[in-house]
Amino acid sequence: MGANENARFLDCDTMNIQTMTLLRKFRMPPAPPFYTLRPVGGKFQGANRADFRDSVTLHVIQEPSYFNWVDVKPENPDRFRYVRYLSAPGVSYNNMAEVQFYSDGTRLQGEVTGTDGSHGDYPNDTKHAVFDGDPLTFFSALSPDSAWAGLELDKAYRISAIRYIFRNDDNGIRQGDMYELLYNSNGEWISSGKQTADSTLLLYENVPSNTLYRLRNHTRGREERPFTYENGIQVWW
Repeated sequence: MGANENARFLDCDTMNIQTMTLLRKFRMPPAPPFYTLRPVGGKFQGANRADFRDSVTLHVIQEPSYFNWVDVKPENPDRFRYVRYLSAPGVSYNNMAEVQFYSDGTRLQGEVTGTDGSHGDYPNDTKHAVFDGDPLTFFSALSPDSAWAGLELDKAYRISAIRYIFRNDDNGIRQGDMYELLYNSNGEWISSGKQTADSTLLLYENVPSNTLYRLRNHTRGREERPFTYENGIQVWW
């Protein structure tokens, strides 16, 4: 195989502009880590007893983790004083990184409850990691299954939305962070502008096509990787 057999020649096209929807600033691992399957079967539940004996399942995770934030809209009209994420059955060790519960647009706060301890007795890997605001920390439970992390709320609420992210590399779009999209033209990197993410994706309009791009996070993190944009998808190089 020749050294240039897979080479592609790109010529930045400023006449044909495009709208780009961006989800990450660095490629996914070439082989998905073992833990990406761990959320499948995990449950979000509400209850009005602290021991969750009257628990109602609001959502069951059906897909592996793709290192991104996920939004869920439960349809249950009931109100709950206690909410939680319950580990998937089998060897999952919980591994949830962040969970946010909402009621009619308001993010709910409460006292953290759940299974005590952590695998290896690491103080940053307990149930509190699920609500610490840091997507890079996650609950590594002592038990391979049945471990849970939840909140005791000040009163019963209807859960209208759940947002969560499983164990991940923090290279997805983080709401509130400042990003800048760069494109390559004649060997120079040119800015398409900076914007603060107001969701888990970024929308850039009027961007030249047929070239290389880089997405930079000016708030945190150093990992970034060039990509092309093909059929509405980031293709990493």
